[in-house]
Amino acid sequence: MKSLLEGKRVFKQEADETKYLFLPEKEIEKYYYFYHDILIKKGDLLFPTRWMKKEGAVLAPLDSINLEEYEYVFFPEWVAKYIKEILAPFMDIEIDNQLTELLALEELPVETEKGLRELIEAEHSLPPIVEAYKDIDKEKHVILHQDFTKDDISDEYTSDFSKINITSTYEKTFNGVTEIVLQTNPNKENSGYFSYGAQWFHYQDNPRNNVITLTEIHDMEEILLIAGFKENQNS
Repeated sequence: MKSLLEGKRVFKQEADETKYLFLPEKEIEKYYYFYHDILIKKGDLLFPTRWMKKEGAVLAPLDSINLEEYEYVFFPEWVAKYIKEILAPFMDIEIDNQLTELLALEELPVETEKGLRELIEAEHSLPPIVEAYKDIDKEKHVILHQDFTKDDISDEYTSDFSKINITSTYEKTFNGVTEIVLQTNPNKENSGYFSYGAQWFHYQDNPRNNVITLTEIHDMEEILLIAGFKENQNS
């Protein structure tokens, strides 16, 4: 298993079937994760057109933004109705959950500053930092954190795979395409996820982006007999 793990980190993907993605470590980076957040720089509280709105889910490289320049970061939907109450004595404005009309205003009355500051300060929260893999095939980022991912990533399993050995390799070639199945067993000192006997995986690799995918399979002894897989004696 060491050769598969070289330069890789492994993440479990649980959708219709359980897969383990061996991703190039050098393509995994840290990002700030924003979701419809609004950022306000110091001194800009009363000037909504200067507020920065992050539309949807946004990943920002850590070196692309200096959070020390911003006084507040908050999720607008939580404060929308309270902002309307603060502004009501001074102006008639429609406040939706995304603060659409508010963000179009050049300036707010100075009398609203105290109420706005107390409200937004209570909701101020720095964005979480997540790791993400840049998938060049699909031209997107795969967020490697189960609370924020849209790709069914559940957890990291690099350490668990370092504690198992590939004991047999089976191959089948059809129409010029070779399929590979791996049998693994835990090391004697294994106390991780794969510590209870043999595991079988269908092996796929993508030379273009250097990603390996192992798909968990079961009852492999019977499948090998009928599917034409033969053991690779060199494994």
